[in-house]
Amino acid sequence: MVLLEPLSVLELTIYRLIKIKWSVLKLWIIHGNASGYAKIVAGMLQDYLENYFEVSVGTARKIDPALVIEEEPDALIIGDNVCSTLPSEEVRNWLVNFSRLLENKKFHIKSVSIYCINTFKENKEPIWSEFFHNHINGISIHNSILSLKLNQSNYTLEREAPELIKQFSIDFTKSFLNDKKSDIID
Repeated sequence: MVLLEPLSVLELTIYRLIKIKWSVLKLWIIHGNASGYAKIVAGMLQDYLENYFEVSVGTARKIDPALVIEEEPDALIIGDNVCSTLPSEEVRNWLVNFSRLLENKKFHIKSVSIYCINTFKENKEPIWSEFFHNHINGISIHNSILSLKLNQSNYTLEREAPELIKQFSIDFTKSFLNDKKSDIID
């Protein structure tokens, strides 16, 4: 287990109240390819986030969206290697199927975020948010998107990747806790 920076007293209190009310906070991390950088990043995110969530990790090819919905996770993180400005067809199909199944349930995911490994040479920003908005009903994306660059000369992740992943984990956890404050009061 990898420790994140300590939560503030308020955040820690909110976390404890959430745990009392729901007992387990569930998070699914779905990534696009069975090997490679998307899988490595998913594992690193799991290491950081398992302090606060019960984390499950799987590939879009192997994990049926119905299974994820059946578990009713509190949060979802989707990741993929991005060769253009959109995720792979495999991830897009998973998300569309997930959205269709979600429409038939009364269940609503509280927090969704994305990460991507940019494999294109030009400095383009992935348009995941637009894809979500146009194709996925009932899901809003967490404000921070983890966008990592692949070094084209030696096919390694950028040097700052571990620190960026850690900071993303901190931001995701704090944002989730902040969003949950209203649920505790209700």
